Amino acid sequence: MPSAYPDGPLGARLGDAEAPADFLSALAATGVSFVVDEKSRADHGRDWWPLSLSWVAHGVVPSRPGVVVYPSSVDDVSSVLRLANEHGVAVTPQGGRSSVVGGALPSPGGVALDLTRLNAVLEVDEVRATTGERAASTSTKAAIPARLVIACPSRSLRPRKAPEDDIRVPH
Repeated sequence: MPSAYPDGPLGARLGDAEAPADFLSALAATGVSFVVDEKSRADHGRDWWPLSLSWVAHGVVPSRPGVVVYPSSVDDVSSVLRLANEHGVAVTPQGGRSSVVGGALPSPGGVALDLTRLNAVLEVDEVRATTGERAASTSTKAAIPARLVIACPSRSLRPRKAPEDDIRVPH
């Protein structure tokens, strides 16, 4: 199943709308990076849901957002969410868009909040063998273990075997 759109004009399955102009003006004033070009909106209008991939193969965007926003800090995320709330614009957070059930599809005309720039190890607790990390896409998660080895050379670090290993129950 192809993951790229074919050449030519693209349709929209669930909807296609532009973000409100007053919201885009307010967003521009924050300095947070965003784009409204057709290619970026189409790329962020799909995930890995098998039905989405079928539509993509036929040149149909599952659900095109009005704007793709690239925050690079928690403050950026906060600013975008505040503005979206004030303007009544829907927000869909996206990492690797690896949902296989359509969960990462944005609302037509809404914000696709691309969190892939929030991919840093913020702290390493050697005693508890835990880390504080920013959200990251599936493509950047692979780089985090290498960063940990550099940040914490005295520990023998290895990737955990399963996501449930990340769950910590207080004693």
